[in-house]
Amino acid sequence: MPRVVALDLGAHAVKVSVYQQSGRRSELEGHFEHPVAQDGGGSPDLEARLEALDALLAEHAAWTNPSNEIALS
Repeated sequence: MPRVVALDLGAHAVKVSVYQQSGRRSELEGHFEHPVAQDGGGSPDLEARLEALDALLAEHAAWTNPSNEIALS
């Protein structure tokens, strides 16, 4: 079944909400997050946020299925 994977690339943590689609309905599968590395020099750059996302995706390989829909904020 396809999923809706909603991503939030925040400054302190990358957050992911996953919804399982069933017909016209979607049920929340779960909320997940991974901290973004901080260096003390202001907000982390996009590279640090994407590294945190990569770490989270490595734990949940099913999210990378091409049939899933991805939403990014």
